[in-house]
Amino acid sequence: MNELSKQFDPPAEVLSEFSMNTSESTDVNEADILAMLKRRPCTMEQIAQASGIHRNEASKHIGKLMRTNQVNAQDKDGDVYYVGCVEKEVDHANL
Repeated sequence: MNELSKQFDPPAEVLSEFSMNTSESTDVNEADILAMLKRRPCTMEQIAQASGIHRNEASKHIGKLMRTNQVNAQDKDGDVYYVGCVEKEVDHANL
């Protein structure tokens, strides 16, 4: 980064460096993945990458979420995307 920063006029300043160390364990659980999938459908690879976990670990979480009907799988152009199911809100005023 420092070498590249010298190619700009005026030279750019490198503020920080980022190192993705996937060897550290992360505390990702089904709730984290479900929250992500409710915001945006993702492939298994995207889930693993965004969560910083191995694909096999992501698969275990997705399997549990699918068995409990919290996530659905959708095929789009040959890729499988996982989508978080949005819970229906109950209108307590009309009960």
